[in-house]
Amino acid sequence: MEAARPGAAVDHEGVLTQATALTRRSGQLCLQATDLTESTRAIRAISFSLRRALVAPPIRGGADTDDAGRLPETRQRRCPTCKGGTLRAANHLFASEGVTKEELRCLACSAAFWILETNGATFWISDARPGCPPA
Repeated sequence: MEAARPGAAVDHEGVLTQATALTRRSGQLCLQATDLTESTRAIRAISFSLRRALVAPPIRGGADTDDAGRLPETRQRRCPTCKGGTLRAANHLFASEGVTKEELRCLACSAAFWILETNGATFWISDARPGCPPA
């Protein structure tokens, strides 16, 4: 299309025809964009549901499993199996809503268990004897 020169005659019919064609094409592109948007949303929803359904095995070979349900729990700083007091921290500590859980292992019978403490419990992760804070 040529640039209009000042004072040149304007073909009004041609301009109206071109405007009508551009309006029609614009409407087609809007409908196409709406269809693409809807299909994109549907594909994303399927993708998210597939990702939620996939279960990947733990990288560390099962080390990520939750031991909280399998180990015995006690509030005394003694082994619940042999009642021994020689304990070593296993370096697993969980805290939530005023309760802390520390995994310990008995050196006498090698049993693992959780010690539960509530509100303001302090733990030292060390090899010190029970009742003796680390140096």
